[in-house]
Amino acid sequence: MLGAAWAPPTRDPLRHRGPDAHGEYRNGNLWFGHRRLSIIDLSELALQPMLSTSGRYVICYNGEVYNYRELAAELSLDGLRSRSDTEVVLRAFESLGVESFAKLNGMFAFAMYDTQARKLWLVRDRLGIKPLYFRVDSEGLAFASEIKAIRAASDGPLTCDLSALHEFLYYGNSLGGRTLLCGIRQLLPGHYLELDLHSFTWGVHQYWSLRQQAGRERQVQSSTGEMIAETRRLLEQSVRRQLVGDVPVGVFLSGGIDSTAITAFASKHYPGRTRRATQGPTRCSAVRHEPSRAIGRWERRS
Repeated sequence: MLGAAWAPPTRDPLRHRGPDAHGEYRNGNLWFGHRRLSIIDLSELALQPMLSTSGRYVICYNGEVYNYRELAAELSLDGLRSRSDTEVVLRAFESLGVESFAKLNGMFAFAMYDTQARKLWLVRDRLGIKPLYFRVDSEGLAFASEIKAIRAASDGPLTCDLSALHEFLYYGNSLGGRTLLCGIRQLLPGHYLELDLHSFTWGVHQYWSLRQQAGRERQVQSSTGEMIAETRRLLEQSVRRQLVGDVPVGVFLSGGIDSTAITAFASKHYPGRTRRATQGPTRCSAVRHEPSRAIGRWERRS
């Protein structure tokens, strides 16, 4: 947030997203507020906002980068103070700048601040799994994981964007970066916003796209069997990466092929026993839940 009066009132509405810890960072008229849900490295070394060793860079981060260990090895990031992915993202930016964004594989939304250049970056993951909303006006810039925090920073009432409302009623969501409130936008997936605090000029840039990724990785498969094997390999790799954490791992079972495959690979690679859950309407027939129960019984035996 840019605006000294926007502090805790904008952080506290997000308590439900991060009940384990909270922190803040101030530098002039810039303020970061963070609520933490602890997943990787539960110690105080991973608390946020987090400063680089030099003190030049500050990160306020939400989400998880699944390839942080591989990235730390690739960039030879020695002397890490914590076991958290947050510090790896911070150090990767310190080494590569905005070029580091494309190397991040995961679900995340974060703000990065350079205290020397006085520049701010807002970054959202490739596919937009984690939300990131922002508002820029004459008072400054506000950003958060939920709109309610930005509303807490607004002095007056916000008006409804009728065009976005029409899109929401027709498509089930508003299109592009628009939201249901005028002036509040969402950062698009695979994009980052860069703001110069000296001139207060800003722009949004794309760092990743599915079309470009597909073009780089397109391979000619000689048989259906090879394509099936490659799909299996990628899915198993994805599940294995997402099992990293210092808290128990669970699987939400729907009884379908996707959650069943995830459970199978998780059982293969997770050292403990995964927790399983399913849900349905209270008047739903027990037969509807039987596939999920069967998968749970299979997972316990495996």
